[in-house]
Amino acid sequence: KTENVITYRGDSEIGITIQIHAIGEAGSITIYNTGTRESMRIDAVKLETLTGSGIIDGDDIFINTQKGDKGLTLIRGGKTINILNCLEKGSDWFSLVKGDNIFAFTAESGTTNLQFWIENKVIYEGV
Repeated sequence: KTENVITYRGDSEIGITIQIHAIGEAGSITIYNTGTRESMRIDAVKLETLTGSGIIDGDDIFINTQKGDKGLTLIRGGKTINILNCLEKGSDWFSLVKGDNIFAFTAESGTTNLQFWIENKVIYEGV
């Protein structure tokens, strides 16, 4: 599936952690929050310039959008690489709001070679 609904039951807006696992080569990845029309794009050409290759089999990409801990990391061959510079300018940092949040992703090539997870914490407003 390239689209899924995350139902957030918390009271306060919160960031997410996205993990993308590649089981083959893929092109630039774009992630969308279809409800808010926000998007985030990881440029495979910039990734190739930084690491020597684009998205390849075995790559794990972690995106953290939580306030105070934002980042974009690639784990390749046991090495952790900061790939924040591969994020396209103007990309949005996603957060969940109460209710349904619909996320989708696509790639310029190799979309079926990508596995995609979203994790989040739940926070409530206190008295």
